[in-house]
Amino acid sequence: MVMDADGSHPVEKLPEMIRPILDDRADLTVGSRHVTDGGIGQWPLHRRIVSKAAAMMTLGLTKMSDPTSGFMAIRRTFLQGLDLNPVGWKIVLEIVVKARTDRLIEVPFTFNDRELGESKMSLKEQWNYIKHLCRLYKFKMLTPKSRVS
Repeated sequence: MVMDADGSHPVEKLPEMIRPILDDRADLTVGSRHVTDGGIGQWPLHRRIVSKAAAMMTLGLTKMSDPTSGFMAIRRTFLQGLDLNPVGWKIVLEIVVKARTDRLIEVPFTFNDRELGESKMSLKEQWNYIKHLCRLYKFKMLTPKSRVS
């Protein structure tokens, strides 16, 4: 299970995130703010724009609606053999791109404003995200289509 510890990901969604994996209906589940019944609360306009732009930049990498949510459950054995080198906090996107699975379920959730801590979003992190996307696009274009182990 991957989730923020600042209260922004709802713990009450954990059973819904884990159940499809235990029932062998998915290799991973990803929390989505952008599917029916998902949401982002009262975010200011600039935060909505940055979030949407970050998701749009991944359209060639994944069909997920919210690859930057940071909220994910995954079968441990599914990670074995993956060469992961995530930048910043976006490991969900790295796993989905490198694992190349269609056994993914998006679970709606409403993102809460953090209860503790401060945002790690900075210009440096945004630049790192863009560089990371470039590496993932290169990986997707140059690596055979089967699941990478």
